[in-house]
Amino acid sequence: MRCIMYTLAIVVLVATAANTFADNCATPAGGDRAVAKKACAGSGDACCTKDAAACKTADGKAACATKTTSATKGACDGKAACGIACAEKVTAGMPVMAYSVSDKSTRCPEEAKALADGDSSKIKFVVADESYDNEQDALAAYAKHLDGYLKKMTAVEYVIGDDTTCCPNSAKALAEKNGKPIHYRVATVDFDSKEQAEKAAKVAAEAADKISLTTMVDGKPYTCEKSAAAACQLSEKKSMAYCVGEMKTECRKTADVALLQAKILSAAEAVAKLQG
Repeated sequence: MRCIMYTLAIVVLVATAANTFADNCATPAGGDRAVAKKACAGSGDACCTKDAAACKTADGKAACATKTTSATKGACDGKAACGIACAEKVTAGMPVMAYSVSDKSTRCPEEAKALADGDSSKIKFVVADESYDNEQDALAAYAKHLDGYLKKMTAVEYVIGDDTTCCPNSAKALAEKNGKPIHYRVATVDFDSKEQAEKAAKVAAEAADKISLTTMVDGKPYTCEKSAAAACQLSEKKSMAYCVGEMKTECRKTADVALLQAKILSAAEAVAKLQG
């Protein structure tokens, strides 16, 4: 259950700092992810909690720069531990990953751990009503759903009554058939005209593109994962970390999820500001 604790920090830190980076996570990354992933495969994941002081590796050394500030807690109305409040305030409908233990379900990994009495084998991971025994498989599925949601929220949706379509021709046909007007929606926000909606979609996409992932090796940020992979090969620790906002993890699947969540939140905030 190594990645669970990272997932705990993802929504909290991403939601409150989607456009900022920690001191050692200031440079966006690029390049070939597969190369970097292969280079450090099996390096292991550090287990982090929302409390930086408790964030340690097996040898007792500090593992990440995760922070939960009083400002973060205030922004989440006291629910910073699970991050649900922040995510729901910014955008409704974003896919979530739930944790199921016996007949009980929760979105909070800490609560799931408590329900399972510390036995990770009792926890099942639920994404879009699909249950997974393996967290890595669940994270991969979750990333796919988040990616699909991001693509949807950065495009114009045409709403005709109770019908919704991304095709303007279908929208026109439905409007003529049902005798109803076409409304334009981007990231759950409705606009008066197609031009306004198209502008909003562009702004949302640009905001999402600004959010990047940074690769860290021995505390040094790399803009290219090929360079990071090469540095990792020469490093004594042979380990690599990934930063998204103030979230830092050695689990690549967790990083992919954090990156997509940050992009979604950034896009939603940009559209909300545009709407005024």
